[in-house]
Amino acid sequence: MVPFVAGRNRVPNPAAGMTAFLTFTRGSLPLEAPWGREVYPGRGIRTHVETVDPGSTKRSMRDRMRAERASIPAAERSALAARAEARLLTLPELRGAETVLLFYSFGSEIPTAVLVRRLLERGRRVLLPYLTDGNSMEAAEIRPGDPLEQTEYGPKEPARRVAVDPAEVDLVVTPGLAFDRAGGRLGYGGGYYDRYLARLQPHALRVGICFAAQVVDEVPLEDADQRVDVVVTDTEVVRPGELG
Repeated sequence: MVPFVAGRNRVPNPAAGMTAFLTFTRGSLPLEAPWGREVYPGRGIRTHVETVDPGSTKRSMRDRMRAERASIPAAERSALAARAEARLLTLPELRGAETVLLFYSFGSEIPTAVLVRRLLERGRRVLLPYLTDGNSMEAAEIRPGDPLEQTEYGPKEPARRVAVDPAEVDLVVTPGLAFDRAGGRLGYGGGYYDRYLARLQPHALRVGICFAAQVVDEVPLEDADQRVDVVVTDTEVVRPGELG
């Protein structure tokens, strides 16, 4: 097999969003290829350009991870969620955070109602997200006893919607269908959290919480996708910035 040397083999440049693959096959090319590289007798080079669609890859992973998370039995899910919650509550950054944005869980997500209550009991200023009429995400403060409203898309939202400036947020706990060890996050496809996270101050810590089964080798990311700083699961706390 002829090694491919980046920058030396003259292969047509793929367009943006394309990936080029060189495949070496049996053939009858001469000893000198047209672009001046030597090839072994009896072998040729075929160039194949394949389109890579990150959106399609994400959709496929979302379907797979929804099924993976839903397959965890209810009793086991509760036990695993309690372990993840305990790890989250011991984060040193959480102890020092005054304003914390949580999410109200639904479906097979890690339950967050207990987290909300415990942080309120500890005197934290707790925010929950809501969607605006302009189809963007904001966050409002909730206090003990405040009513929540059911939504058509799943999670409950604060009934009292007074948007808090994202600059005031010290720590965000984000949902996700999958995370990787580099901080990559796969959301539900609306881009709401990605746009909100981009509005935070640099000091704000971004925490993803999930079951260990939701940690994958790599989450496909696009330019607008935001990473998290910490991933908390029922088995570990992953800090991408500390990976060697």
